[in-house]
Amino acid sequence: MANKKICALFIALLSIFSFMKEARVPAESAPKRRREQERRERRYRREEPQRGGGWKEEDESEPARVELSGSVGEVVRISNAERRKARLGDLRADDELMAAAAKRAAEIPRLFEHKRPDGRSWDTVLTEYRVKRYNSWGENILYNSSGKATDAMTWWMKSPGHRANILNGDYTHIGVGVYKSSGKTYFVQLFVGR
Repeated sequence: MANKKICALFIALLSIFSFMKEARVPAESAPKRRREQERRERRYRREEPQRGGGWKEEDESEPARVELSGSVGEVVRISNAERRKARLGDLRADDELMAAAAKRAAEIPRLFEHKRPDGRSWDTVLTEYRVKRYNSWGENILYNSSGKATDAMTWWMKSPGHRANILNGDYTHIGVGVYKSSGKTYFVQLFVGR
């Protein structure tokens, strides 16, 4: 119950922060910024290699790129570096997967399994957070006491099953959640293929 309240508070604060950020932009510059952001996103979509060697066509239904920082950003960065070594395309982060991963990270201190505390399968979080249009999916979970994303990634890459998820060529998008509780840091990676 407390974790649900914390997650709801986190989502509410995120909404308020994004609203305040928009409100601080002078009215005349907001459309210009929006146009520049859309242009950057279109250029990114044109330049992003697609599996199979082709180029991805623009798809306006794709979620916006997520700003990544801290441990979450480090996990995504290292995952993509490992994928590049294996000649795979980068995983893209999106809002829905990030929110779902944050929820899972908050759940696993209560039940450290690929099940949710209420007994449902872990992948029900994808439906709950409205992650759409995926053909394949996977989850990596881990906790450590160092709290370092680099340590989490080192351990995952040494584990054959977790490594296989990170280097799965069918996956195109990633969500990462990090949650601290009782001196431990819990890490979650959610993957989907679109």
